[in-house]
Amino acid sequence: MTAVWSEKQAAIETGQMTIEKFIDGLYGEVSRLVESADINISATENQTPKTSLDRLTVKCPSCNSDLVMTAKACNCIGCKFRIRLELRGKKLTSKQIETIISKGKSSEIKGFKSKKNDSTYSMFVTLANKETGELGFEYPPRDDSQSSKKPSTKNMSRELKS
Repeated sequence: MTAVWSEKQAAIETGQMTIEKFIDGLYGEVSRLVESADINISATENQTPKTSLDRLTVKCPSCNSDLVMTAKACNCIGCKFRIRLELRGKKLTSKQIETIISKGKSSEIKGFKSKKNDSTYSMFVTLANKETGELGFEYPPRDDSQSSKKPSTKNMSRELKS
């Protein structure tokens, strides 16, 4: 078809064919092709495609828009609210993010990595700023019953110290 159009373009340039005649022929050819086309569209093909990003069930605490999960963060589609998923060597799940947003605080999450050594610890993650998505942390209460530290004499009465 391109070769035919090239020939017709050359004919227009030399004056052997008018532009109107070319357009009329082009219109007729395109109409014939459309009519003879076998088009089968199923109901699923006609639907608008979904975005590949997962949406959370909770809304943005800042602007009430939808929140979407990307590989690295939970982002609001309407403002600058953002929570990074990787935190101190631990990747937060969408369920944990939803809990932090809806309740303001997660349950105790285990597996955060220490910067000093290879040990892990647990903590509660809090939503420190509802406008930006900045997170805060709370450490669970210590279990002093397993501590091997000696009792402090700081709070003992004088009679017991001597």
